[in-house]
Amino acid sequence: MAPLYATQGMIDPGSALALEVAAIEKASNTPLGRAQLALELVQDKIRYLAVGMDGGNYLPQKPAKTWEVRYGDCKAKSLLLLALLHAMKIDAEPVLANVGMGDFVVDRLPSAAAFNHILVRTTIDGETFWMDGTGSGSRMADIRDTPPFYHVLPVRADGAALVRIETHANARPMLDLSVDADESTSVDLPSPFQATAILHGPAAAQIILAKNQLGEKEQREAVQSLFQTWLGQGQYADAAIIPDSKTGDVTIRVRGVTTTPWVTEDRRRKRFVTRAVNAVSFAPDRSKPNWSAIPVAVRPPSGMRDRLRLKLPVNGQGFSIDGTPDMKERIAGFDIARTTKLEGGIVTLDERIDSLGGEVPAARIPAERDAVATAQARAPRLVAPADTRRRWDIAVADMRSSSQIGAIRAIFDKVITDDPDEVSGYVSRAAFLEGVGDRRAAFADRTRAVEIAPSVETYMARSNAAYQLGDIKAALADGESARALDPSSAWATGRVAFMKAEQGNLAEGVSLLDERIALGGEMRPAYLNSKAELLAEYGKVEDALAIFDELIIQKPGSPSLMNQRCWAKGTRSVMLDSAVKDCTTAIELSNDTSAALDSRAMVWYRLERYDQALADLDAVLAANPGQSDSRFLRAVVLKALHRDADAAVDSAIARRLDPSVDRRYARFGIKLL
Repeated sequence: MAPLYATQGMIDPGSALALEVAAIEKASNTPLGRAQLALELVQDKIRYLAVGMDGGNYLPQKPAKTWEVRYGDCKAKSLLLLALLHAMKIDAEPVLANVGMGDFVVDRLPSAAAFNHILVRTTIDGETFWMDGTGSGSRMADIRDTPPFYHVLPVRADGAALVRIETHANARPMLDLSVDADESTSVDLPSPFQATAILHGPAAAQIILAKNQLGEKEQREAVQSLFQTWLGQGQYADAAIIPDSKTGDVTIRVRGVTTTPWVTEDRRRKRFVTRAVNAVSFAPDRSKPNWSAIPVAVRPPSGMRDRLRLKLPVNGQGFSIDGTPDMKERIAGFDIARTTKLEGGIVTLDERIDSLGGEVPAARIPAERDAVATAQARAPRLVAPADTRRRWDIAVADMRSSSQIGAIRAIFDKVITDDPDEVSGYVSRAAFLEGVGDRRAAFADRTRAVEIAPSVETYMARSNAAYQLGDIKAALADGESARALDPSSAWATGRVAFMKAEQGNLAEGVSLLDERIALGGEMRPAYLNSKAELLAEYGKVEDALAIFDELIIQKPGSPSLMNQRCWAKGTRSVMLDSAVKDCTTAIELSNDTSAALDSRAMVWYRLERYDQALADLDAVLAANPGQSDSRFLRAVVLKALHRDADAAVDSAIARRLDPSVDRRYARFGIKLL
């Protein structure tokens, strides 16, 4: 193959390529600078196109032809790059490689078929540089990056041995992501942010191509898709794509809002701030003896930098960082460096992760597996104080002045303005508005969602919104519309049955469920369960208990059924001794005990054992403080204990969380004035 890549006479004096050589030599006076400019020219001004016909599998296109047509494959690009470098007296040679199986080449018999790629090896001042004309966006900062080809074969007239490429981390990350988030009002609210991503290399080339070929809406959707991959599902607005020809990178910017990243764990609100270490997956299967000596291939060199600036509530008072804030380690073929700080109510994270290529030896697998697990367990998390402000604690005045709420509203509004016929913006904004108590505005968004995309989901969501506003007729109508779209929907059927009962037509609701029960099949137990719940809720407790007894016989030891039977007895104040036993059994069998504890608290209340009821409700609300039913029942219990001020606090929160809560407990004869 060596004669095919001889460059003597390839660039004629005075030709277009000769002018390019002269321009490069004028632009830089160092061999390394000139080599880099030559690589940029080949990457940026020659499109890649595979040529496999008429000898194209092996015969490279001549440089003059490549420059004329402005396209070529790896052979054409490499020959052009060689011609440019040799014209500038820079030592360079072609090398054959195998993309995807470079680690296997060393074990194969010598054959042209062992290779499927060619690139250029350049030597300057005794240092080796690997230059691939089929790459994209390479600049001086990347000149020492290593390709993931393991072994390459220099193409020389007198032959050569395989050369191993020792890979290392790239100079620049493929993705440099910066996020500025505002969570300063509450750890329950969605997280609004501004994000900037700088993409380098092939990813940048793809985004630039998208910008050049897609319309405005499609560009916006492409940017949203990328940020959803990095930051999760959410709503995104003001997407911008900004290429930079000097760096070869592309910057994309967006404003967005995602569901709150805070979760409840051990009765405290906690939030991860790092993503990199959790993205490392290292679980090689070496369970069979003949696999035990197989090493683990590491991802080709590629890096990501992640920077976060997060504004916390109350200037960060009482917040802490759990885990290891800073680290600098090499684990499972990755270099990870991180710093995390909490100062002045602002959390700042700067983290970079780089895959190194190569392999993890088989003997290192157990140690590396342990290192990954340890690093992930020690990943830093924010811990909110026990009394951190929740969304139901936010005063109306605070909502008006909240930068977090203002940003959330602005982003949702912009998303809807940009695409008023897309349903997801209305659905997301409605959920947020319901969360902060603006239910009439939420109902308007639910209505628009139904108009755009009438479905079981949108009708059922509006039905629930109508119910919360006390409009039972509208709630029933939407349930019936949902059922008309899908008569087999147990969700919609149950909603219609309950709304009919709410209007005083319990028999019609029961009849509707009986129709589905009579059909039999795998859904029969679910419909029986709904019927029992309906009967218990609206006063036919003896009939309900008979069904629960039947279901428990069919499925003994079911904690959910035991809890439902306990709740039915407690709400209707019947068989209270056995109700305690049902609830206690459900608690003992359940992974999540909140529902059964709440039910048992109802039974204790009926038995006038208020201290025990309060203890169970305290346990529920410590783990799930947003449970409106438990809040309301605790207010009732506190009232019975003559703790009127505490009862008023809980009742106000319960009503804010669920405006229908008084109506529901009134069915059980429980009222709170």
